[in-house]
Amino acid sequence: MVAAGLTLLLSSALAQSGPAPADPAPEGDPVLERRLLAETNEARRAHGLDPLVHDPGLARAARAHAAENAVRGVLDHGSPDPDRATVGMRVAEAGVALVEVGENLARMPGPEVAGPAVAGWLASPSHRRNLLNDAFSHVGFGTAVGADGTYVAQVFGARPLARAEAFADRTTEATVAWAIELDGPPGEETMTFLDERPAEAVVLGPDGRADLHLDVPAGTVPRLDLGVRVDDVTYRRSDRIVLDPDGWRRPGAIAPGSSRFAEARATPRTRTIVRFELRYLANGAALVLYADGTHRPDAEIEDGTARLSVPADQLPSELGVAILDGPSRARMVERFTVVPGDPPSLRPGRPSIVLEDAP
Repeated sequence: MVAAGLTLLLSSALAQSGPAPADPAPEGDPVLERRLLAETNEARRAHGLDPLVHDPGLARAARAHAAENAVRGVLDHGSPDPDRATVGMRVAEAGVALVEVGENLARMPGPEVAGPAVAGWLASPSHRRNLLNDAFSHVGFGTAVGADGTYVAQVFGARPLARAEAFADRTTEATVAWAIELDGPPGEETMTFLDERPAEAVVLGPDGRADLHLDVPAGTVPRLDLGVRVDDVTYRRSDRIVLDPDGWRRPGAIAPGSSRFAEARATPRTRTIVRFELRYLANGAALVLYADGTHRPDAEIEDGTARLSVPADQLPSELGVAILDGPSRARMVERFTVVPGDPPSLRPGRPSIVLEDAP
């Protein structure tokens, strides 16, 4: 490709998204990076798009990869290091938990870099899709001088939510373990709701029976509803009980012909739990929390904060935060690896898909 009279080599990639690397990333050329950002945003404004915001974490990933390519003398979205093989892995290594990321690369043999690089990206369909992707909101640049020119990395990220903090703590609590028996029509799909929040989905067996196990904090007397599935998002209540350790009780009538609570037994115990909390600056988006790729309806979602409590011996390996992107679709925003410890810690996670089904 020829741009502004210079031979311009380009490479592009779109991918989906550890702590920051132990080795500090190259410092880069801040003046050139600002010029690249200005040229990029001028192109986006010309196409009616919002400007991209400089992101320090994405810049760390871009600088490290530009430096590696300059040393190797290649334009490569991969890496000899298997832990840095994709742009998503490099972004996570740089301390960024974003899932939806993209990367453009270029090598400029002459003194003019910013303008020709952006012009070349715009002239290439794959690079243009990245640069003019309206889902991307943030960007980082890295540059490094090699034997055959200046190597440029442009790393994009979609950040529809601004995170305030993400952490975990460990605590010990007294609980009541409830063993509950259900019966009803064989194969009926049900959902239990603990104080009106989804707790566990249960399908009755061929004999019309199923077992359910729930832990609730000691000293509480929660209400447990049983709903029969109507469609993907709707359940019709068929039974309700109150979980009083001194004697569970049914405060109302049972819907005829539907599943019901047949028995409930309480056992006091003590357990160690881990509480995860992810706080975002509220922007009206509806959050959805995933653990190990599975939607967790038992997570507490309120005012931009997602909380999940799990037994310490049942830690998930990863957590994902998504926002509802339609009636039954969720767009994954950030993903974290759960690192065991006392307490466990959350680190930027691994590559993922952009869209996932949500119950």
